[in-house]
Amino acid sequence: MKMKTEYLILSIIIIVLSIYLVQRDTDRSLYKLPDIIEIDEKKLTKIEITGPEKTMVLNRSGDSWEIGPEKYRADEDKMDDILGVVGKLKVTALVAESKGYDRYHLDKDNKITVKAWAGDKLKREFDLGKAASSYRHTFVKLSGMDDDRVYHGRGSFRNKFDTTLEKLRDKTVLLFDKEKIREIHIAKGKESLTLLRKDVPVKAVVTDEDSVEDMDKEKDKEKDKEKDKEVIEETEITWQTADGKECDVIKINELLAASSKLICEKFIYNKMKSDYKEPIFSIILKGSEEYKLDIFDNAEKDAKDFPGITSTNKTSFMLPKWKVDRLNKDLSEYIKI
Repeated sequence: MKMKTEYLILSIIIIVLSIYLVQRDTDRSLYKLPDIIEIDEKKLTKIEITGPEKTMVLNRSGDSWEIGPEKYRADEDKMDDILGVVGKLKVTALVAESKGYDRYHLDKDNKITVKAWAGDKLKREFDLGKAASSYRHTFVKLSGMDDDRVYHGRGSFRNKFDTTLEKLRDKTVLLFDKEKIREIHIAKGKESLTLLRKDVPVKAVVTDEDSVEDMDKEKDKEKDKEKDKEVIEETEITWQTADGKECDVIKINELLAASSKLICEKFIYNKMKSDYKEPIFSIILKGSEEYKLDIFDNAEKDAKDFPGITSTNKTSFMLPKWKVDRLNKDLSEYIKI
């Protein structure tokens, strides 16, 4: 009798648990995830990122993006990350329907609000919280859809928006095509040097052996017919000083490589370009356009970076010492002995 009672109680427990599990699964399927339409990133023209302490406004300018009223150029790769999230935002699960947002960092003291426009139309608006414990999702609230619920957004992407002007700004301070430079002026204190590019014509002789493919194409011709040797006019790039001295092309190519895409360490916002006087050295590069770089002394002992300005960037910057050393050569090194 006792055994039957125990079996009966166990059966009842199993039935109750089964009903609970079935009902719980049913409850999970009752909600429907919002349908978020993908946006063509190329049509977005403005993005506003508002954190607890600041708002950053990004505006499209042609194929690039600019930051704030100063119109600082934004880093292309970082903007691609931001646009990718905004355009392809997806939610994968409902996390909470209550408004206890602080646990997800979606409260007013922690959330990041993102708004995106195409022209004058607001196309996307959502709040970002912290990354989920799996680091494969981010807590989001779709504020632009009048939805107070908390969702898992696909991917861990809060750090892409939790940024600063300094982090988001393009740090390229000098950019040019080194193949188009034909004249270089370098000044160091009282010394100066002018380097001029010379394209010297040379003749290259193409022999029969060099023309095997051409011979194969002419199989119908007499094989014993001797083919004339072909002379091709080519040019060799050399450099000379203004008074005709031959220069070390390798050293000049190193200078052009070091300066043609110059990336700074950080920008200086508390000094104007006009505040800087008497550079350690200056480099002027002329081609279809003219570019200028000035590097100045750092008053700090054993300085690891040096202030600089260029003709193509509106802000002064700090350049690491190892990059300065690549540019600041003794003028005699450019002249061939």
